[in-house]
Amino acid sequence: ETLATSRHDQPLANGTTVAARGTAATRELVTTDANAAHASATSVTARVAFSDATDAPSSATASTDVPAPSDAAAALFTLTGKITDQSSGGGIAGARVEALNGVNAGKATTTDATGAYMLTSLTEDGFRMRASANGFDAGEQNVTVPGISRADMALRRTAAAPPPGPCAYTATPTAILGVPFTGGQGTITLTQTVGTCGWQATSDATWLMLSPGAGSGSGTLSFTAAPNGSFNGRTATVTITWAGGRAQVTVIQGTPPDFCQMELVDPNGQSTISIAAGGSSGTIAAFVRMAFGVNPAMCGIFSITSRTASPGISIGSVPPGTSLGVPFTVSPNTTGAPRSLSVQATVQFSGIMSGTLTPRLVVNQSP
Repeated sequence: ETLATSRHDQPLANGTTVAARGTAATRELVTTDANAAHASATSVTARVAFSDATDAPSSATASTDVPAPSDAAAALFTLTGKITDQSSGGGIAGARVEALNGVNAGKATTTDATGAYMLTSLTEDGFRMRASANGFDAGEQNVTVPGISRADMALRRTAAAPPPGPCAYTATPTAILGVPFTGGQGTITLTQTVGTCGWQATSDATWLMLSPGAGSGSGTLSFTAAPNGSFNGRTATVTITWAGGRAQVTVIQGTPPDFCQMELVDPNGQSTISIAAGGSSGTIAAFVRMAFGVNPAMCGIFSITSRTASPGISIGSVPPGTSLGVPFTVSPNTTGAPRSLSVQATVQFSGIMSGTLTPRLVVNQSP
């Protein structure tokens, strides 16, 4: 099918030498179909007729293929509209309009002084359009181009934050005793009892670090105590402040030296015992005692603050008058393999020194 034909006469003046006799000359012929209504051509043929005063008229014909249109020639579209204030109806200057997804994702523009925008170079596709501006809640809507050529949007002003009012917090516990001399971690619980406001936390000791250092509302404040390399106990004060108030928590780190150590032993003085697979038929008593050669006076007054055990061992009630005892019962071993369990006591002591120790009794049970 022939899409277009044209004729162009370009005679040469008499005496013009195109090529000397016996030589060849090259001339370029450009053909253009300026009618955009025509479909894309797949080939083009050109015929050139020529003659001079001595030779008979002659002609030359040549054909070539036309490359298919590239993707770059795809049609591009423009989306226009206006971004306005929902309450007043006035245009919002400097608002950002952008495509969030699809092939047009990332294309953006801003509104002019009247709130009008023009988002150009869009490829045919559907996408999520977003409009945002300082002081306004962002808005979104679905748009398909070229089906939709205009998209207006009204944004709502961001609600102002309520003015700060009176507030109050409580911090628990108010004192933390017996942080191990080897260092350790702990928590302080902050409870907001009145109002809404933020808080800040500080420590007056470099060896006690806090995280986080600030917050808002009820939460947990964590602390980390560095190891204490001295033979003296030390105290740090954590201060939590907020608008109109503050709370303080005292943290004490003990320093049990090598010459103040304790053991958890059975009535025979053993710190490791063996139990049959069937478990213990009755309650076994374990007691805290000073390690061999330790003078009790060096550790002052001490008491058990908690008793724990591995799964498979249950802790019993403490008989009156045996505050340093740890009664426990071992359940039958149904695993089919030997198992090693333990009973542990947390001992708080105070006197010349203060601190916490955790002596342990090991229980080996046969299968």
